[in-house]
Amino acid sequence: MEASIFQSLHPNVNVPNLFPYDNPRKGQDQFLENARECIENRIHLLAHAPTGLGKTAVSLSAALETTLNDDGFVFFLTSRQSHHDIAIETLKKIWKRRHVCVVDLVGRPDMCLSRRGNGKVPCTESEDCYFLHGKVKEASDRILRQPMHVRESTHMCLKSGCCPHLAAMSALRTADIAICDYNQVFGSAESSLLGRTDRKESETVLIVDEGHNLPGRIMENNTGILTEARIRSAMQLPALASFREDLMALVGIIEDLSAGPNTQVHLIEDDLDSRLRSSCGIDSRGLAGEMASALGEKEYSRNRDLIESLDLWNRFGDASVRFVDKKARKIVSKLVDPSLVSRPIFEDSRCGLIMSATLHPPEMFADLLGLQARFACYHYESPFPRENRLLLQVGGVSSRFKTRSARTYESVSRKIMDVCTCTPGNVAAFFPSYDFMGKTESFLRDLRIPKRMVIEKREYGRNEKNAILANLGEERNALLMAAINGSFSEGVDFRDNLLSAVIIVGFPLNPPSPEAEAMKQRMEKTFGKKKANLYVNLYPAVSKVLQAAGRAIRSEHDRAAIVLIDDRYFLPSTRAAFPEDFQGVGTNVPDEILECFFSRPI
Repeated sequence: MEASIFQSLHPNVNVPNLFPYDNPRKGQDQFLENARECIENRIHLLAHAPTGLGKTAVSLSAALETTLNDDGFVFFLTSRQSHHDIAIETLKKIWKRRHVCVVDLVGRPDMCLSRRGNGKVPCTESEDCYFLHGKVKEASDRILRQPMHVRESTHMCLKSGCCPHLAAMSALRTADIAICDYNQVFGSAESSLLGRTDRKESETVLIVDEGHNLPGRIMENNTGILTEARIRSAMQLPALASFREDLMALVGIIEDLSAGPNTQVHLIEDDLDSRLRSSCGIDSRGLAGEMASALGEKEYSRNRDLIESLDLWNRFGDASVRFVDKKARKIVSKLVDPSLVSRPIFEDSRCGLIMSATLHPPEMFADLLGLQARFACYHYESPFPRENRLLLQVGGVSSRFKTRSARTYESVSRKIMDVCTCTPGNVAAFFPSYDFMGKTESFLRDLRIPKRMVIEKREYGRNEKNAILANLGEERNALLMAAINGSFSEGVDFRDNLLSAVIIVGFPLNPPSPEAEAMKQRMEKTFGKKKANLYVNLYPAVSKVLQAAGRAIRSEHDRAAIVLIDDRYFLPSTRAAFPEDFQGVGTNVPDEILECFFSRPI
């Protein structure tokens, strides 16, 4: 959207400056100006804003400058708990300019002081809890006194004998801003925090951090899975005794649908609902509603997944894809149009500020989220020196699934060997799958690469990954091998130039699936075949590449090479799908270029 759209509008020039630093950096100043204009004029802003631009400081200050004047509220939404810290630290700086009331919220189980070893929270199981009887008002007032991390507020509540979640929800009513997860706004109606403040709902500003994750999260949250084992378990509950025949019919339907040789088969609503109506006189949503009414809070909590899965079967009509997984004996429904959830939420808000270093192209996310005409899209350049990054496209090998062979894995291993030989420091190589990585690993060991190999395993948790990061920091001469769909490619911050090079093996197109095919068909009807192919196939792969590549350079002092290994990076259609500032040098022999790059002083 051109900036001229604002010429006919009248922004509030008297908004106080809450930007927490003396002067915005290069690029940050333009982002700050755009954010202020969009929020003031009720226009959703979608920002492809690279790492280092200072997105958090811009979005929080611009939003609060408006909402504090207009009795509004700000939700800062993240996809990971680790992202809360940056927001709170920024708000502490803003608080020095003007006192703002902040609530940092995570899920109830993660705030519970009485959580059992099995992860269950007493109050959701209808059990009494000592901390429910603490001084809630006193604790909520202390939370609002100055910005504090959820860890700090939880510790404070422990000392005062009060439930942290109860205190935070009480504080929410009179706060100015909440830091929370996507699910707490875009989740179910019963869990949504919208409308739970004393501020005008129409003046709410929604800041969506790492916004490229939001469409996928909405679709994931609206996926229902009905398994034979789960239904049989529910049949044992005394509270559901009157539904035993209905549940038996449901088991019989899944058994019938799971018969036959094919692994996965597409279904339609009536494959379940017509049979339920014939045997029970009710469809899946009706059965879900009656079961929910019959259960107490404790029993409902234990059977929430089953009831919600039944309700989701026909909630979104043809915007959901349905299929049976015969091997797992389960039937699945999955929303493939996230705009059905996000559109009404954004329409009722003052403004959405959706930002990410990989929100590319932002126009696609405007379509996926249903923002329609009331939005502006901006690309911002990286504030880091361009000469500190080398981007190479290395050909001579293809990772296409149909052509993979021992020769493919050997060729890839030799390319990785070349990069490791010419790169001082740690190298991270991201693979299209754990299987591809495992088959390449054996060839790399035969080549005896000059770096110690560190291999990510599928089952690794937070502690194992933190140990790997610590190890990389001490050694500075390792090859980290990880899957591009794993957490190392997006959720880990490799600080202090921990990586000297990032290798991305293959062009990570998603494999065919019932969800992707249904999503593509629906988008063809709305946006046409060309956009549907880009949105479902090409751009998601580009986003994965940008995320993985972004692990290398995290500050203006870092220097690193990005090496893309696959012939498909040379295709005009693939090159055109990447941002203008992500166009690499093509070569089949990267040695000399890498040696020259790393020999140059920073």
